[in-house]
Amino acid sequence: MSIDKFKQAAIDAIIAHPGSTRTEWFLRTFPTEQHRNSMWHTFKFHIALSLILGGHVKAEGDRFFHISHNTQS
Repeated sequence: MSIDKFKQAAIDAIIAHPGSTRTEWFLRTFPTEQHRNSMWHTFKFHIALSLILGGHVKAEGDRFFHISHNTQS
């Protein structure tokens, strides 16, 4: 899977499941077990971090949300 496709899958996963932890987000982004161990670091540093720093995803504690997701009550 290319980085761009991986990023889109990560955005789609967090939109579909707001409030996921980083691990839940990863498992929803890359659900197959094949190469999962090697993809964890790619996810953390090249996908999640760039989406967070790029303003697409925000963190509240250990939960992550798409930036358009309203977490206010």
